[in-house]
Amino acid sequence: MYIQSRYKVNNELTLLTRYETFARDKNDKDGTKMEQESNGSIPAYFGYHHDTTVGLSYDFSSNFRMRFEYHWFQGAGRLTPVVLPDPEVNDNKNWQLWAMQLMYWF
Repeated sequence: MYIQSRYKVNNELTLLTRYETFARDKNDKDGTKMEQESNGSIPAYFGYHHDTTVGLSYDFSSNFRMRFEYHWFQGAGRLTPVVLPDPEVNDNKNWQLWAMQLMYWF
């Protein structure tokens, strides 16, 4: 589930906010059951994923756009590999990501 809002400041600038939440099991939304069933080898944070995003896009012309996003994540329920989570590589339930996209169309 997610909720998203976009605000067009003017013809060139658009602001974005989004909150997304995901649970691998609707009966175990915080992942504690998954952690217990794996005898602690899979941390509970692999059972859910929450993403808070802010971003903006700027149109330099009618066919040239730059987009920026910043994400704050809690949980690793959507990281790959989801079949066999790797807690050694993904050893933190809180993490951040930024993205930049340059678009040109004709």
